Amino acid sequence: MNDPAPIIPGEHVPPSWRVPQRTTPLSPIADTILNMRSFLGLAVFVALNPVAGLALVGFLLMVLVVVMYVLWSRKTWFVTPRGIRVDEGLISRQTREIPADRIQEVVFNQRFVHRLLGIGELRVESAGSAGSAEIRLAFRAEDAAYLRSLLMLFASAEHESRETLHEVAPAASVVQTMPSVLVQFSMLRLLVTGMTGAQTLVAVFGALWIFSLAADTGLDDEASDAVQSGVETAAARGVFVISVLVVLAAFGSVLLGGLFVVVRDFNLRVSRSGERILIERGLLDQRHTSIALARVQAVEVRQNLLRRLFGLSTVRIQTAGGWGVGGQENAGATVLAAMNSREVNSLLHEIFPWLSVPTQVVRPPMVALRRSIVRRGAVLAVVGGLVALVAPTVALAPFTFVALAVVGDAVLRWRQGGDARTTGALIVRSGGFGREMWVVPANRIQS
Repeated sequence: MNDPAPIIPGEHVPPSWRVPQRTTPLSPIADTILNMRSFLGLAVFVALNPVAGLALVGFLLMVLVVVMYVLWSRKTWFVTPRGIRVDEGLISRQTREIPADRIQEVVFNQRFVHRLLGIGELRVESAGSAGSAEIRLAFRAEDAAYLRSLLMLFASAEHESRETLHEVAPAASVVQTMPSVLVQFSMLRLLVTGMTGAQTLVAVFGALWIFSLAADTGLDDEASDAVQSGVETAAARGVFVISVLVVLAAFGSVLLGGLFVVVRDFNLRVSRSGERILIERGLLDQRHTSIALARVQAVEVRQNLLRRLFGLSTVRIQTAGGWGVGGQENAGATVLAAMNSREVNSLLHEIFPWLSVPTQVVRPPMVALRRSIVRRGAVLAVVGGLVALVAPTVALAPFTFVALAVVGDAVLRWRQGGDARTTGALIVRSGGFGREMWVVPANRIQS
């Protein structure tokens, strides 16, 4: 979905927007297609017994279609300047409502199936004292553009002005200012970002280790001479095949990582519209995110070892709900990769106009370094003992390299880490071979 045009009087205004209504009729069709992957486990049964298997799949598919249709028919939504409300449920009815002043993000996702049907999923996210909440609704693309603009307008309006908007929005207009582009990501940069992730380091070092093991155990001097002279031996062929497969697997993993990021973040663009940051990305599955600047809780800037060589950083904008498990995005975290230092500073200035990033931080005390080395040393001692018992000769060199890297990372974390307090914000720096920085406004520190 491209940028929606500004909504003008008489256009894209659903006539029944104030009363409960259902989502698009194409929603149960999309849900049915997306849930058909649950039938993949029946593939083995169908292969063994085609007639009974196909009959079972057909029956389950009909049940799934009926269930999705009934759930869709019993789900209605309703929008007012005070918030958005959804009623759903077949036997017992459930009502979920998000007040306008609690809306954290408005995200529009279009998976590949949605794009084929011309619809998408609008997700409204919020957080409060009782925890985070979200509402998911499916709309046509033009209806989603209208509703997203409307919710953004209500969320940013003052409480006293919402009642006025309630009267004028259906009959007059909901004006969406044209966003100003802050960052536009090229495909080459996305490819480099995907190929310089953590999986690249694991693939490269793993390939080198396996290659060294194969060389030590399968190819002696005599076999090496035989290969050089063109006489193939079993040992030489085995080592050659293993080495080629390991190298191909390593480079394949790196290339797949790059292609995955290109598909996920294709045409990634960050822009600003009023008091919101707009983020658009995706090739097959498109994602449109809107973040209110007033609700940003923290910003994290991270660089791993390889991305530091290219001057690229990963930025995570935290709004509510806590960080995702394992570093993944969740209801309150939006991740932006492949940003250079100038773009990072520009984005920080857009989010925190008053921020002044200090060049010096207060380094942790020396006791912190000693504690870190002792803890890591204890783990290394246990692992080293196990390695000495299992493979004392083969794994000695890789273990020594890992031990030196772990201790070096602890020293670098102490030298580069620290915190600084500026006007209205707390800035924390950390990281060993990679670097991390957190910017947290002082008035939004919760614990």
